[in-house]
Amino acid sequence: MHELLSEIDRQAGKKSILHRVDTRVMIIFVLAVIIYAVLQTDIIKLLIIEAFLLAMMAIALLDPIYLLKRFALIFPFGGFLAIMQPFIREGEVIYSWWVFHITREGFDFGMLLLAKLFVCVSAVILLSSVSSLPQILSGLKKLKVPKFFITTLNMMIRYLYLFYENLHRIRTAQKCRGFSMKRNPAGYRFVLRNVANSISTLFIKSYSQGERVFTCMLARGYTMDTDYIFTEERRLKGTDFALFIGFAVLVLLLEIQRLPFNLFN
Repeated sequence: MHELLSEIDRQAGKKSILHRVDTRVMIIFVLAVIIYAVLQTDIIKLLIIEAFLLAMMAIALLDPIYLLKRFALIFPFGGFLAIMQPFIREGEVIYSWWVFHITREGFDFGMLLLAKLFVCVSAVILLSSVSSLPQILSGLKKLKVPKFFITTLNMMIRYLYLFYENLHRIRTAQKCRGFSMKRNPAGYRFVLRNVANSISTLFIKSYSQGERVFTCMLARGYTMDTDYIFTEERRLKGTDFALFIGFAVLVLLLEIQRLPFNLFN
């Protein structure tokens, strides 16, 4: 986890055309992609948008192994819901085995959810990989996002490292005492009890440390009106809008159904 968070910072520090795009434009672009993907019902159009995003990742010089790790980390959360659709959605049964039935409507809807998931995740990965956390927070501030939301997001991301460090210490202490979650002779009930104790200990330590940090911030004069996110005054250029204009043109072509392979019909 710590290595992946560090790799995100390394990818955001690369030099490419997309890394020079203003963060405000990137945020609006990602929101536009997500909204379009959520409202879309044609899986072919979603695949074309996904190909467009993958091309942007290639232009940004992002490491393929890094991208696979990001997809593998996020995919299980929404992928399970999409995979279950053929079994739980009613419709025409196309395959049956024992008590399981796969329906055509469920399969089509599951593939549509999967395509939407990939497009939305790809857009978020592209944003976080070409813009650092300070740049994203600065861009949100320039877009007049409420300060409370920006502060909460900043604290949450920054303390992921500390959260992981506390978890790593607990796991190291357990291993030093011979505790193993796999093939434990004491049985699964003992393992579950220790995992529950570890989670509660981690929560208490995180809460206590958060209280201490907030007290230290107040002692140094912090208030909700404190402006600690510095924004660089930068005027938007024509090149900043190239990515957004390219996406808008692609969406326009898709919606009027004048794709390159249909232009000659």
